[in-house]
Amino acid sequence: MSSIGNGAGGSGSFSALSITDSDFSRLAKFVQSNYGIDLSQILRPRLTTLKQNADLMGSSAARELVQAVEQGKDYIPRRIIIPGQVLPGETVGRAGETA
Repeated sequence: MSSIGNGAGGSGSFSALSITDSDFSRLAKFVQSNYGIDLSQILRPRLTTLKQNADLMGSSAARELVQAVEQGKDYIPRRIIIPGQVLPGETVGRAGETA
């Protein structure tokens, strides 16, 4: 569960908004797709994330599924590596480091 808020209280503000991780994930995907904003990089602390090409992942999976259906028992699964990029944030440190 994440907590988002300015903590200021007072008129017209909120102290905290609690959302589940799956709610946040859906919100982040919506904002990224519709506005091109990566929430993981503007929230504080900045989240360390892995940027992946979802279109390439989906098309590769679909292609493999078609081959599996067409080939039936003769189908041999293969490993497909889709490169990603680590976007460093403030939520992961090196092993043995303390904050």
